[in-house]
Amino acid sequence: MPLFVYEAVDIKAKSFKGTFEARDAEDAMGKLRERSLFVLNLREKETRRTRFSMKPRQLADFCKELSLMLSAGLPLIKALNIISTGEIADKRVKVVYTDLHRLIKGGLSLSEAMREQGRVFPPMVINMFYSGEISGTLAGVADKMAEYYTADYKLRKKIASATTYPKILGVMIVAVVLIIFLFVLPEILTMLEGQELPAITAFMKRFSDYLVNRWYNVLMFVFGGFLVVTYLRSVRMVRYQWHKMILKMPRVAPLLRIIYTARFARTLSSLYGSGVQLITGITVSSKIIGNLFIEDQFPEIIKRIKQGEQMSDVLADVNGFSGKLRSVLVIGEETGKLDDILNFAAGSFEYDADAAITSLLELMQPALLVIVAAIICVVIIGVLLPIFQMYDSMGGM
Repeated sequence: MPLFVYEAVDIKAKSFKGTFEARDAEDAMGKLRERSLFVLNLREKETRRTRFSMKPRQLADFCKELSLMLSAGLPLIKALNIISTGEIADKRVKVVYTDLHRLIKGGLSLSEAMREQGRVFPPMVINMFYSGEISGTLAGVADKMAEYYTADYKLRKKIASATTYPKILGVMIVAVVLIIFLFVLPEILTMLEGQELPAITAFMKRFSDYLVNRWYNVLMFVFGGFLVVTYLRSVRMVRYQWHKMILKMPRVAPLLRIIYTARFARTLSSLYGSGVQLITGITVSSKIIGNLFIEDQFPEIIKRIKQGEQMSDVLADVNGFSGKLRSVLVIGEETGKLDDILNFAAGSFEYDADAAITSLLELMQPALLVIVAAIICVVIIGVLLPIFQMYDSMGGM
């Protein structure tokens, strides 16, 4: 039987909270009445926590649909009913929408119902909708969130599409090396048995023999390396040092600075434009940049802003942001239209990021091709050297 969570009072106004099993909501109400309790809140407890997180595209679609319906004057419960009964490709998302409708129908607010879904909705979305519920601007907040996640999705898609070719080429490099050393070289080197091999050929033979005869060791090494990397990624200090190091990498660092600045500007614009206080907006925006080294600078940044320093001057000192951010913030402070200026700047930074990704990709493609060519050249040299030596020795006989 499902579990129900309740809040109730008795005739002496004494409060009671707890959980118990019941067949359904009506049965649960009956059990509480039998105890002479007046029910303040009753809901079914989710024994299953949804284990997935909605992607930016899914969040953008949800917020946009909700914004359109609320702006058209539909009640929230009616809007969610339409969304939950519509065509949804991902069945998990449909379950979430249906659950939202059920919980709101049972008396919860939208933000409370979203929080009940586990980690499906990001905390920022939940807090923004809570803010919209209090201020009565839920439709406007939903529209802001739709814009934010649409822009986030586009930027992520650009990065993903830009890195697809290098990933494919990287897999091809590994495949070529394995094919050469597992199948091609052993066949060729059998013709050279008994002959003294050059150093490069001898090394290739030992490496090939090890792959053929000890392949399980290689698999264990790869699997062990994967586990080590996975563990290290969960260690905060390791991630902090890695995030600090990548901001110093040639070619990569300028691109990351633009992406981080765009993400910060877009988030702060959405929060500030929805009525969230500036300090709160900066705090939240710093936590979704995606770089611990930058995030850890913000307690001091916020402290300085609270002490009365200009935001444009303080944020200019953040190590990891584009230098263009300061001039943007100065304009926003002077005009009093900080959210609009930040939104415009985020679009500009995203355009710069797209250009930087394209430039980096133009460098990576020939570099990877050179690596493939170098591997093949080394193999050819390693094979041909002993063959030439064999012909020389035959010619001298």
